[in-house]
Amino acid sequence: MTDGVKDKMVTRKPASGNQRTVFQVEGITCLDCARKFEQAVGAMPGVISVSLNAMTGRLMLEGQSDLEKMRRLGQEEN
Repeated sequence: MTDGVKDKMVTRKPASGNQRTVFQVEGITCLDCARKFEQAVGAMPGVISVSLNAMTGRLMLEGQSDLEKMRRLGQEEN
């Protein structure tokens, strides 16, 4: 499903106090793959919200993120 989740690009804390992080995801080939990956990441503990743009590969996550777990999710779906 993905070639991998790269290191985080930006981390910031908005007024809500929840951490927001942007990641670059490579290898998303279709909207269905993006939806499945987005749902899998959204189900991870500590994740409040997630949005993946299939065209750019940009994943915006609010809450706690675990880069290694996200990388494994992408590998499991391939």
